[in-house]
Amino acid sequence: MQSKLYASLFILLLSGCSQQSAVEEVVQNHLKDPTSAIFKDYVASDGNQYACISWNARNSFGGYAGWDVAFLKKVDGDWTVESMKHAPCSLDDLNSFESIDRSMEQITGVPN
Repeated sequence: MQSKLYASLFILLLSGCSQQSAVEEVVQNHLKDPTSAIFKDYVASDGNQYACISWNARNSFGGYAGWDVAFLKKVDGDWTVESMKHAPCSLDDLNSFESIDRSMEQITGVPN
């Protein structure tokens, strides 16, 4: 019984890591020097449709520009950057976006 619990926790941990890696890759694709990117403070909504991650990378002059926050939304199963210079966000913020999406879908009948 205990081994099943550990296996389940391990799978959850791996799925979270793969989502974070996917988010990092999308953010890197928007940078001048993608290989210099450093990430921290990853947070994703409970339904895994929105995410924020803090990033820092080298600019055109070769220096690190300072920390910014990228805001991403999952569209058709792929992460897309909504903003590379977003205000810091919390899990509550991201879950609010998901709630709004669900409400709009119920009202309009059009999936977000």
